[in-house]
Amino acid sequence: MKKILLIIGDPMMTGNTFEPSLNRFITYKPVLNRRGIGVIFITYDDVILKRLPDISTKRLDVMLFFPYNYWNSEIERYDKDKRIYGDIDFGSDYVKYLLEIDRILKRRYRSKNLNFVNPPKGCIIDRDKLETYQQLKRAGIRSPHIYAIEKISEVDKLIKRGDMLYLKPRFGAMGKGITYIDNNGIYTNFLFKSNFIVNRLYDYNWRPVRVSDKKRNAFLKILINRGFILQKAISPLICKRRKFDIRVYTVYGKVPYLYAKSAPASSFITNWSQGGRIEKKGFLKTCLSRKEIEAVKRVAKKAAKTIGLKFAGVDVIIDGDTRDMHVLEIQSFPGYERGFDLMKFLAGNI
Repeated sequence: MKKILLIIGDPMMTGNTFEPSLNRFITYKPVLNRRGIGVIFITYDDVILKRLPDISTKRLDVMLFFPYNYWNSEIERYDKDKRIYGDIDFGSDYVKYLLEIDRILKRRYRSKNLNFVNPPKGCIIDRDKLETYQQLKRAGIRSPHIYAIEKISEVDKLIKRGDMLYLKPRFGAMGKGITYIDNNGIYTNFLFKSNFIVNRLYDYNWRPVRVSDKKRNAFLKILINRGFILQKAISPLICKRRKFDIRVYTVYGKVPYLYAKSAPASSFITNWSQGGRIEKKGFLKTCLSRKEIEAVKRVAKKAAKTIGLKFAGVDVIIDGDTRDMHVLEIQSFPGYERGFDLMKFLAGNI
């Protein structure tokens, strides 16, 4: 083989089914072999325990899939400290782990031309909403403004002047732990009982509720202290009485697939995992001009390149008043999509 692709991941099972992205990608090993690319698969435990294969080629390409085992056993757990979903402890544990993966691989293969599809440091940045925002800002890419806050009074001041805000977990995903604030009150998909945030032990359909005025300050104090970010809400385009943002997949500078994620205009979350809807292809063609769709693709490709990702899912929202495009977030481990064989396209372009 002219090249070797080292795949690192955890074959995590959901019910009786393997995590689809990794499982699907490995089925394209024969496709990669025909292109002269040898494929070796190991787990993250193999890396940590330094059970790393000998590589004969001068060049080594590495593709990371999500580290499910470590995340589930050491990060998204709530019995060892006071963490809540997506807070600063999630971040510090995740950063330490991926930096250790990076260090071990670079030391073991220091004589190789080591090329990551998505480097560990890029995967760290994308998980950190504040760092992503700062890097996008430096690159001149619009992203909803993040305020530096330390006190509830600062939140109140922004609300009084008419701003709509989101309080988001700095290191979260899937629309979990989202709080929306405006003049009408605070709405969250966290559970808040007896002045404690209760962590849900499942991923989907976190039902939003209104936080009572009596409990609002206690609730906000916890989120601020746990490193949540305060982000200005963009009033998005409304099409067919639904608000929407756009998921764009970028693969080596190409956009093979994109779609709209929508929710009723009154909702504050569009993630399909929390009750949103993935629209069919015709939705975007109805709601946006061809020029706007091409602009969405361009900003997504630039955002992925800014973070250093060759493969990414980029979420873009369009301001309903100005038609400006803002990057909401970037995923270095985007979910597998049923409507398009993303792994086949990736295997063909890696």
